Amino acid sequence: MDDCGSRATPPITITARAMAISASRARSSTCSTRGTEVRLFSNFAEAMNGVPDSIVERQLGLFARVDPAYGPGARAALGTSAP
Repeated sequence: MDDCGSRATPPITITARAMAISASRARSSTCSTRGTEVRLFSNFAEAMNGVPDSIVERQLGLFARVDPAYGPGARAALGTSAP
């Protein structure tokens, strides 16, 4: 508990299956365009600025498991190569 007496919120667990369903829906959406993907990867790269490499690599691995294009797309936005 913090000084105000409230309880900490537990972290949200998102399974690989839930991410796969979300990615599948995004791909099948008529609103999904190349511009949307570019914004998604750019937002990810911006959010990962300053995050330890081990965490970034773990997230990229999850993206690759969800959708074969997500991992490489996010990695390209970061400007890194595979370890």
